[in-house]
Amino acid sequence: MKKSKNTQAQWLVGKHAIEACLKTGRRKIKQVLIADKHQHKYIFFLKSFAEHKIPVRVTDKKELDKRYPDSPHQGIIAEVGMLEQPRLEDILKTANLLLILDQVTDPHNIGAVLRSADAFGCDAVLLPEQNSGSLTHVAAKAASGAAETVPVIKVGNLTKTLEQLAKEGFWSVGLDGSAKQTIYQTDMQGKTVIVMGSEGKGLRPLVAKTCDYLAKIPMVGTVESLNISVATGITLYECCCQRNKK
Repeated sequence: MKKSKNTQAQWLVGKHAIEACLKTGRRKIKQVLIADKHQHKYIFFLKSFAEHKIPVRVTDKKELDKRYPDSPHQGIIAEVGMLEQPRLEDILKTANLLLILDQVTDPHNIGAVLRSADAFGCDAVLLPEQNSGSLTHVAAKAASGAAETVPVIKVGNLTKTLEQLAKEGFWSVGLDGSAKQTIYQTDMQGKTVIVMGSEGKGLRPLVAKTCDYLAKIPMVGTVESLNISVATGITLYECCCQRNKK
């Protein structure tokens, strides 16, 4: 299988991201740094690292704080090989459920979305090459291991990508708060691509126009919208429920 250009960070931060990397074996762990006061927490890790002949260096917590002041590292970080991602053409051979994030930039949201994508059987997450976030160490940590299991594929023009997916038999559902029908009234049992808009502006007009359907999450409270990771989780859960009713 041909691989696409890698988009993953070279360092993983935190227990869950490193554990998933070790478990899946999709890329090599080159070395591990553990804060001296956290050694007792990772006895089980140390045995696995030894079995896989992975170098471990115990260091002062301040070194980890200095390296990643923007991400709680839980006393452990790992240098890893680059994560190769499959091409979209290869994914489409077996995929039934895809997720597109239209210009989502916050790495915490991208990571949280990946957790939902993993939980509800999404075959891949597609991100536009321009004006979009990527799998930084922050996103990988927020994904809590899902960055190692859910393919993340960069694509070019989203409207052209949606047209390509349509030719492959996918029906596209864009989430839009002004839509007339709800996600519960929308058939998502077949080959489906869910399209989520950016944190502030939502779906771009041309992307929304290209979708086969627009749907909304009905809300009874006073807030006008949900965080994108929450909205994605709800939508993918409904999609999963519909498919389990078959």
